[in-house]
Amino acid sequence: MGQIINLTCSKCNKNIELMAGQGIKDNDLDRVLVFFDENTIRKIRRAIDSSKSSFWSFERKIALCRKTGNIKAVPVITVNTDADKKIPIAGCDCGGDHVFYDTEKILEGTVSIECPACKSPMSAEDAGMWD
Repeated sequence: MGQIINLTCSKCNKNIELMAGQGIKDNDLDRVLVFFDENTIRKIRRAIDSSKSSFWSFERKIALCRKTGNIKAVPVITVNTDADKKIPIAGCDCGGDHVFYDTEKILEGTVSIECPACKSPMSAEDAGMWD
């Protein structure tokens, strides 16, 4: 099950609700590929095909988009290679690079996220689960 995370800025009152993690049906490759554009799908299929293990995982990770400055839950497929290397492949509608955050560290307060509107630290709350 995934987590619903609410980020709130006490200075400007901006609120961001994020659905992180994975759902029960996110273990079907064809189902999760809909979150990616055609170029990224080709990249994912090449990575899976080049690995004899063909093991992959999918989740929505909390990220700061370096291109737009937005905080969002970005779909990420991680392909495990034969050499025990992990290749994360992110799919975002903006096509930019991202800074990814560990959801648990955000909730623990050991990692802080700046408000995209006013740059003040945002507080995080676990608002429940989704599937």
